[in-house]
Amino acid sequence: NFNKRFLTTVEQHFNETYELHHLLGQGGFAAVYSGTRVRDGLPVSVFFSRYHFTDEWAITIGCRQRSKALMA
Repeated sequence: NFNKRFLTTVEQHFNETYELHHLLGQGGFAAVYSGTRVRDGLPVSVFFSRYHFTDEWAITIGCRQRSKALMA
Protein backbone atom coordinates (compact mmCIF):
# COMPACT_ATOMS: atom_id res chain seq x y z
CA ASN A 1 0.00 0.00 0.00
CA PHE A 2 1.51 3.32 -1.12
CA ASN A 3 0.12 5.37 1.78
CA LYS A 4 1.52 3.01 4.40
CA ARG A 5 4.97 2.97 2.76
CA PHE A 6 4.92 6.76 2.42
CA LEU A 7 4.01 7.26 6.08
CA THR A 8 6.69 4.78 7.17
CA THR A 9 9.29 6.70 5.14
CA VAL A 10 8.17 10.06 6.58
CA GLU A 11 8.21 8.68 10.13
CA GLN A 12 11.67 7.21 9.63
CA HIS A 13 13.01 10.50 8.24
CA PHE A 14 11.47 12.45 11.14
CA ASN A 15 12.97 10.08 13.73
CA GLU A 16 16.41 10.34 12.12
CA THR A 17 16.23 14.14 11.94
CA TYR A 18 14.53 15.16 15.22
CA GLU A 19 14.37 14.00 18.81
CA LEU A 20 11.16 14.75 20.72
CA HIS A 21 11.31 15.75 24.37
CA HIS A 22 8.39 16.82 26.53
CA LEU A 23 4.91 18.11 25.80
CA LEU A 24 4.73 21.91 26.02
CA GLY A 25 0.99 22.25 25.51
CA GLN A 26 -2.04 20.83 23.80
CA GLY A 27 -5.53 21.75 22.71
CA GLY A 28 -8.44 20.18 20.90
CA PHE A 29 -6.69 19.77 17.55
CA ALA A 30 -2.98 20.22 18.27
CA ALA A 31 -0.05 19.43 20.55
CA VAL A 32 3.36 21.14 20.80
CA TYR A 33 6.51 19.35 21.95
CA SER A 34 10.02 20.57 22.62
CA GLY A 35 12.64 18.83 20.55
CA THR A 36 16.14 18.87 19.14
CA ARG A 37 17.42 18.67 15.59
CA VAL A 38 19.83 15.72 15.74
CA ARG A 39 22.55 16.95 13.36
CA ASP A 40 23.43 20.13 15.27
CA GLY A 41 21.49 20.06 18.55
CA LEU A 42 19.31 23.05 17.59
CA PRO A 43 16.34 23.35 19.98
CA VAL A 44 13.05 23.20 18.06
CA SER A 45 9.35 23.10 18.72
CA VAL A 46 7.32 20.42 16.98
CA PHE A 47 3.67 21.25 16.36
CA PHE A 48 1.36 18.33 15.56
CA SER A 49 -2.03 19.48 14.30
CA ARG A 50 -5.00 17.34 13.32
CA TYR A 51 -7.20 18.35 10.43
CA HIS A 52 -10.75 19.04 11.57
CA PHE A 53 -12.94 15.94 11.67
CA THR A 54 -10.34 13.64 10.08
CA ASP A 55 -7.60 11.29 11.25
CA GLU A 56 -4.95 13.15 9.21
CA TRP A 57 -2.14 15.03 10.94
CA ALA A 58 0.26 17.78 9.91
CA ILE A 59 3.66 18.41 11.48
CA THR A 60 5.28 21.85 11.65
CA ILE A 61 8.79 22.30 13.00
CA GLY A 62 10.21 25.62 14.12
CA CYS A 63 13.13 27.09 15.97
CA ARG A 64 12.33 27.49 19.67
CA GLN A 65 13.72 31.03 19.84
CA ARG A 66 11.45 32.11 16.98
CA SER A 67 8.44 30.46 18.61
CA LYS A 68 9.09 32.31 21.88
CA ALA A 69 9.39 35.61 20.02
CA LEU A 70 6.04 35.07 18.31
CA MET A 71 4.37 34.32 21.64
CA ALA A 72 5.76 37.43 23.41
